[in-house]
Amino acid sequence: MSTTCNCIRFIDLPKDEPDRNQRRKFLFSLIEAQIPHVREEVFKLMSQSESRPDSPTLSGFVLDMFCTPMIDVANEFGVPSHIFLTSGAVFLGLQFYVQALHDGLF
Repeated sequence: MSTTCNCIRFIDLPKDEPDRNQRRKFLFSLIEAQIPHVREEVFKLMSQSESRPDSPTLSGFVLDMFCTPMIDVANEFGVPSHIFLTSGAVFLGLQFYVQALHDGLF
């Protein structure tokens, strides 16, 4: 944890090993394995915030596009979740277009 800046806190989570035999689902099983650890740490943060009025409050989750299962954790604690897309707007537009093609809107 950084001692020079108290506006961002880094928390190391335990490293669970997902099933490497399922290569297609490796990334998603890695994220799913972290859900209980994230839930526990968020619970601790929320408890500290309620017990000490001077402690910072949890404002929300900022998630990568591959971490969308964490949206459910954010919803459990009643905080908003935001997806941070590291690609450009054109790629996002392409994703929406492909989804619209899949849904039969075009």
